Amino acid sequence: IGDRLLTQLEYENKHRAQQTYQQLLQAERLRMENEYQKKSDEMTRKWLAQLDEEKVRLQKELDQNLADMERLRRKKSQDDEQFIIRRMKDECDQALARQWKLANEQINLAVKQAEDRLRALLELKYLEDKENFAQEFGAKKDAEYAEQEMKTIEKVTAELRKEHDRDIKIINKKHSQEIDELKKK
Repeated sequence: IGDRLLTQLEYENKHRAQQTYQQLLQAERLRMENEYQKKSDEMTRKWLAQLDEEKVRLQKELDQNLADMERLRRKKSQDDEQFIIRRMKDECDQALARQWKLANEQINLAVKQAEDRLRALLELKYLEDKENFAQEFGAKKDAEYAEQEMKTIEKVTAELRKEHDRDIKIINKKHSQEIDELKKK
């Protein structure tokens, strides 16, 4: 009876320790997910604020250039006007190129940070599962987690790129409309 009681106590202690370990892992995973969401939201807000600032600056630049063009239109010939329009288009193209570069840098940074956080979460999950199933499924789980990690990273990357492409299309459309308006004037 004593051996059976000792065995049962050992089993219950192991079971409680495993439950505590599971709870700690779950709490850490939740904390990391919350931290990732906060960082992601913060980066998105900063990126949108930078884009808005750039838009305001470009609008001021455009307004100033339009005012300059109107003043010069009264003084100069059609050839001079075409030269000014080309110069303004080049400036707008350069500004758009800067926006593209900034947007690409920010999306690449966001993707890398998302991949790093995701990789950390997956490693935490991997360690948890490896502890539970190491004897039975060790080699099989390694392959599954590597595949899961790649699929998840690809999915997150694709989603971030899709958002990035959508934002850039909006910028391009607006830029094209502004160029068309300049050409009409």
